[in-house]
Amino acid sequence: MIYILLGIIAVLLSLIRYHYHQLRLLRQKLSNLEYQVSEAHEALSQAHGVLEKQKEFIQSHLASDENILKVERKRIADDLHDDTVQRLVLVRLRMQQLLYYRIPAQVEAEVNQLQREMN
Repeated sequence: MIYILLGIIAVLLSLIRYHYHQLRLLRQKLSNLEYQVSEAHEALSQAHGVLEKQKEFIQSHLASDENILKVERKRIADDLHDDTVQRLVLVRLRMQQLLYYRIPAQVEAEVNQLQREMN
């Protein structure tokens, strides 16, 4: 009977050693996984920081580009307005000059009509 008890104790000790070894392996794997998660978290944090800086850079340049575009549009509009006004003034002066020449009555009436429309 003692031999049976000793055999059972030996089997139980063997099982305890096996499960203890398995537990140590699992703890090592858990430790490795925790380290990998920590490394991945740090890498993600760094990537997030880089992305935030790139986002700020892009937003800054976008705002700058929009401002440049706005200024350029205003400059073009002013140029167009100035050019159009200058051309209208020139046309008006040329129409006034036409009235100093002898021209058919129908042409004179048309020139007078155009002058009234331009005023």
